[in-house]
Amino acid sequence: VTKTNRNLEMKAIYAIIAFHFIWMISCDRSTITLNYGKICQESIPNCTYMAISLPQITALALKSLVDPLEKSIKMVEIHTLSTLSEFSKEFDSFITTRPWWHVLEQPLLSKKSKKQSFVLHRISNEYESSSEFIANVSYPTDLSSCAKRSMCFSYQMGTWGNGMLNMAGHYSFCARGVFAPISTRTGKADEGVFLADKESCPNVINKWECLFLPSTTCTWPDVVTNCHNRDCLPMDSKVYYNSASASGLSASREQVDMNNRQFPSPPHTSEALSLIQYHCKNPDNIITAESSTMRKQQCDDVHGNFALYGSLMRFNSAFRNEVQEVIHDFRSTRTPVFHPNISCVAVHVRRDDRALPGVDMMEWCRNHTKIDSNGRKMETGLWIDGTNLTDGQWADMGCGAQLPYGAATLEHFLNASRVLMPHNRNVFMMTDDPKWLKAEVKKYYSLRRHQHHHDTMHIFFPSVRPNHRGGTFNSSIDFWASIAIARQCQAIVGHRGSAAFEFIYRNLCFFHDNQFIKCPPMFSIGGP
Repeated sequence: VTKTNRNLEMKAIYAIIAFHFIWMISCDRSTITLNYGKICQESIPNCTYMAISLPQITALALKSLVDPLEKSIKMVEIHTLSTLSEFSKEFDSFITTRPWWHVLEQPLLSKKSKKQSFVLHRISNEYESSSEFIANVSYPTDLSSCAKRSMCFSYQMGTWGNGMLNMAGHYSFCARGVFAPISTRTGKADEGVFLADKESCPNVINKWECLFLPSTTCTWPDVVTNCHNRDCLPMDSKVYYNSASASGLSASREQVDMNNRQFPSPPHTSEALSLIQYHCKNPDNIITAESSTMRKQQCDDVHGNFALYGSLMRFNSAFRNEVQEVIHDFRSTRTPVFHPNISCVAVHVRRDDRALPGVDMMEWCRNHTKIDSNGRKMETGLWIDGTNLTDGQWADMGCGAQLPYGAATLEHFLNASRVLMPHNRNVFMMTDDPKWLKAEVKKYYSLRRHQHHHDTMHIFFPSVRPNHRGGTFNSSIDFWASIAIARQCQAIVGHRGSAAFEFIYRNLCFFHDNQFIKCPPMFSIGGP
């Protein structure tokens, strides 16, 4: 193709796009809940918005229209006559190898419309290099390069909290190799793991891919793909192979480290996410919502945050549809409506198995805590079954924190949210103990009405199915729907001792309030 012909081709593509930008004004936007053009113009620095019409969605058509766009175009709304069921595989194929694009909206399967729309948002310019690094390593155009790189697997994970944070540490070591999460116990499809039960995702061995896009286009070693017996699966959660190819063999950590050194390090690994506002106070002062002590803290490295929460944990179309269905139901059934453009504070309450029924947890922790010879707090006394209390049980109750999990009240969380955003009245709450939350909210509104308060908070919380932190496919849907809703908020409150809260918080550090790679102000009611 000559340079002249290439220029004519590009002009033709842009002419089509320009024409359909005008057409966008009159299109059916029933599947889009926000004015993304306005958000791009008013809320995102140096953002250019564009609308495109693509009657039939295919990976080739997306490549022809989207790939030539200049990097300054940060938001693209694509209108199509295709239905999600028709184009989901083609769309996933396209988006998988382009981690710089993130999907903000897609059509709902349950919402029929003549014109379907979905919205793509491009990563900020300063972090394009991280997305390109991941694409070159995990989704290379020349698949022969896979054989030269080591392959690192994270098996199981176990929970959205501790399991995922452990995986984050594993990635930091393997960043220059091909990294792949595997969620399976037996190497067979007819099993359930914490991500998904076997009934909801019956034909997939690696249950990670029931939720997320493939972590790589490189070939897995035969010793992994041919394993269909628990005995041949590694017991360690961190497993290494000398090649991201069918011939890959088990390797030591030292061998992987040596091999990785021949490749350049990822960009931004020495940089931390911007210093954040970190609030922490004595529990008694939280109740009065006095001025807080503001601390500064650095978050994870920029590349690691992007790789985990912006690349590995990208929903596939089917799971995104399930999440958006829950969000749509939440927004359409609440009064007042929790509109996606209102300001808010997100709140996470970790409580379920971290509180003893009918027990004053502040007093219980005082009675089960002693100071050792080095001046550190530690456990003492007996557990509820009469055996000696262990360090793990003591820590699980939050006894080492300023405020144990079970001692935190709704008022603690609401007043902490006022410290972060004094004029805000909207709070979105997530919890693993919905029964407790419903009872607390009912008491709160009853008391406020009786006392004629005029600064009553609007408390929103989704209906969650049992064990929403993991155990079934539905529980995974609920958990991620809550994170997706929380991302519209400008600040977050929680207990830093909770791995689940830390996981949610780091997700918001990747993206919240229409911003990439920026941590929200955070208040920890449990202390540092």
